Amino acid sequence: MFKRLVAGVGEGCAVAAIVVVALRALAADWSSVGVVYAASVVVGLLTGLVAGRPVWRPGSKVESSVKAVVGAFIAATTMLGIRKWLPHVNVDLGAHGRGPLGAVPTAALPIVASALALVFEIDHAFGPDPSPHRQRIPAGEPPPSGDSVNHSSTRAKRTERG
Repeated sequence: MFKRLVAGVGEGCAVAAIVVVALRALAADWSSVGVVYAASVVVGLLTGLVAGRPVWRPGSKVESSVKAVVGAFIAATTMLGIRKWLPHVNVDLGAHGRGPLGAVPTAALPIVASALALVFEIDHAFGPDPSPHRQRIPAGEPPPSGDSVNHSSTRAKRTERG
């Protein structure tokens, strides 16, 4: 369980770092509300695709897509909450920014992404296993337990043999 928590924080910080680097490369103005919420939505989408059961695992495309959409909504809502209810929480990260928490993307985005990744990792840890180990049985062969599924074809084979 501790391993999943550490993985969640790591995944969230990695996603946030990618988005922060992209914001700096694009010289985006973080004081613009559109940039703030667009970055939050991107963080939520990427976190949903990576955290928990990642999109590249077999059989997890639908689950990851749903997590990405939900993650985008939760990330934007969380950023709204940070900016509205925590305006007096100041951070000083030196060259990476200083001011209220919601005004410093280097501080706010990792919090949002890590919290979201933790939720997805915990959900994945306690959820049911979507791919139970089932043995595929080719058509026409009886199941491994010895019971025949199609009794009429078995009787027909017995009568033909003699």
